[in-house]
Amino acid sequence: MSLVPPNRAWMKAPQASTEYLDGVISFLTFAQKKPGNDGWYCCPCVACRNVNGKKTLHEVSDHLIRLGIDETYTTWTFHGEPLPTSGIKKGIPSTSSSATPRMVDLVNDAHIDPESLDDCMD
Repeated sequence: MSLVPPNRAWMKAPQASTEYLDGVISFLTFAQKKPGNDGWYCCPCVACRNVNGKKTLHEVSDHLIRLGIDETYTTWTFHGEPLPTSGIKKGIPSTSSSATPRMVDLVNDAHIDPESLDDCMD
């Protein structure tokens, strides 16, 4: 099932305006329809920016009304909107086989034991 997000013009309206408040309601209604949301939501307000943990719908509503929405959050991926697919070339592998060994090296380097670095310094 594909969810159709509401219009986003409200995101740039003044926070105290009817347009903005109606937009918050339409956003929250849209977010509630996301399958598997379990009653907890990422908060797209200017303070949380979807990264400060999940909140109840009431808390998200409060933040959006008091603090405003992050206007750069234009594709609501954390709230059920799929990523746009236009411009993505199909049939091209996302990584080449020659890049795989380098990726493995990067992961291994990231998880190196700090004490073993002493051996490299000598």
